[in-house]
Parts: sequence; structure tokens; C-alpha cells
Amino acid sequence: SPPNPQPDFENYWERAKNELAAVDPQYHLQKIDSLSTSRRTVYLLEMRSLGNVLIRAWYSVPTKAGVYPAVLSLQGYSTFMIPEIADFGDDIIGLALNIRGHGNSKTDLDPGFPGYLQHQLADKEQYIFRGAYMDCARAIDFLFSRDEVDKKRVGVEGGSQGGALTFATAAL
Repeated sequence: SPPNPQPDFENYWERAKNELAAVDPQYHLQKIDSLSTSRRTVYLLEMRSLGNVLIRAWYSVPTKAGVYPAVLSLQGYSTFMIPEIADFGDDIIGLALNIRGHGNSKTDLDPGFPGYLQHQLADKEQYIFRGAYMDCARAIDFLFSRDEVDKKRVGVEGGSQGGALTFATAAL
């Protein structure tokens, strides 16, 4: 179907990105020894996103020193990311994000399922997916903050809702 953006479309997303930029991400990495191996180090990542909502992800880095391409993985509706999803082998960094209200990112916001899709639907400034898209943008911010990430080789992937989040992340 042809694009049909609302008159405030560009301004809406620019404002969202500016609001996100005003939130101190407070990146916190906690190494998880029980999940780390001789080839990969696995971390629990905590960070603040739009509305100061706490979100979490699994960050998996090759143990061999170097600069690596990275892949951000995004989950389907009502599913959750586990550390194994961030394992892309010996030469790629993985970040498996749980957007707000999913998996281990339910501390500050948990509308539940069903109901997630409709959470704050009547208020475009508070609608759940406005924040979820910004969670994905925050994850990209994190990757670009890391010395071990090759900023010219960062990809995003996901299926179902994760596919939609992938398109939104690339567009933003």
C-alpha cells in the first residue's frame, strides 16, 4: 500500500528521539560467569530508555580481543530473549534485547498479554510501541558506545513482532 504518513509524522519521531536522547542510559553490564565460556563472555545489560524505563538485554562478546560486527536481535510478541540468542559464533557480537514489558524488562512496565498491543493506545505520546521503538534505538546507542563493535557492520534481526521492530529500528 502507498505510504500515508500523518502531517506530524516526522515531528512525532524526532520528538521521541530527542526525548530518548535526554534520558541518561546508565548502561550497566554484569558479567554472568555461569553463562560465559572460553570463546564468549556473556553479560546482563541494564539501561534506561524513553520515560526512564529500565530495559534489559543479553550481551555476548567473543573473548578474543578485537573489533567485531554486531547483531541486535529483537523478539516476537509475548516472547522473551534468552542469552543463547545472542550467540552468533566466534566473530560476531550479539545483543538480544527484551523491549519494555517483555522478558526481564518488566520491572517498570508490565501491561501483560493480551493487552500489550492496546496499552495506552488512545494516547500517541504514551502508546507502548512508541517506547518499544525507542528501546530498540537505545540498544543501537549502546552498541555504538562500545569500542569492540565495528560501527560500520551493525545489523538488526527478528521475526514476527521482532521483524516489525527491525524495520522500525532501521527507519529510526
